Amino acid sequence: MKGFSLISEVIVVAIVVTSSVIIINIATPILDEGKEYQRLSVAKDILTTIDAVIYELAGEANGAKRVLNFGSLQDTLIFSGKEDRITIKLPLNVEIITPGTRVQEGNLILFSGSTMSTDDNGTDLIMENDAVLFSVKKVGDSATHAWVNTTQLITMIRNKQLDINVSPLSQIMMDEKLNSSFGVGFSELTQTGGGLSSAGIRFVMNQTNASVKYEVLFTLSGSHDFVEMEVKNIVL
Repeated sequence: MKGFSLISEVIVVAIVVTSSVIIINIATPILDEGKEYQRLSVAKDILTTIDAVIYELAGEANGAKRVLNFGSLQDTLIFSGKEDRITIKLPLNVEIITPGTRVQEGNLILFSGSTMSTDDNGTDLIMENDAVLFSVKKVGDSATHAWVNTTQLITMIRNKQLDINVSPLSQIMMDEKLNSSFGVGFSELTQTGGGLSSAGIRFVMNQTNASVKYEVLFTLSGSHDFVEMEVKNIVL
């Protein structure tokens, strides 16, 4: 049986705010622990500030805005509209959280682990890490939508530790309406390449016979042996 080896230790902190997820990604090796905790604290404070501002703006008129100063942040903010995520990557020099940890503090989610990768082979969109491979049928694109039945959406789940492939029977429907499980839409990777702390496959159902619209986001973390599924932006 193939073991699950952690390629590189990673810590991720995420805040779920309305339609946004904010992530801190931290890779490891050895310096002053106090400095590293301080960097993590700064990043968490910044995400908490963004969280509060988003909620404020959500209750204000169109065009409302804020100017935020993140002068204390030494690292890069990466915005992913496809995932509704903001990522901050902080290379650290000491292990300050045990690999595999997942902790939620209000809207702040902290988890640690290794990296993962994504790929588009022309027919399927693929996410994988050391433990699992998960693939979704490639359907159209954001400019050209195509017909899809969600019973055929998930094409493969592979347990790499046990070397077992499964072609699952699955279906997505809203409000118990069978005809909301098929229609016209598209699928896409939220990020591409390797060395990612996490990434997702986004499926958008734009038209069904049930007059229902929705989005599905499948997310895989580098350290997890499972895929998270979130259904959002539902219009019934």
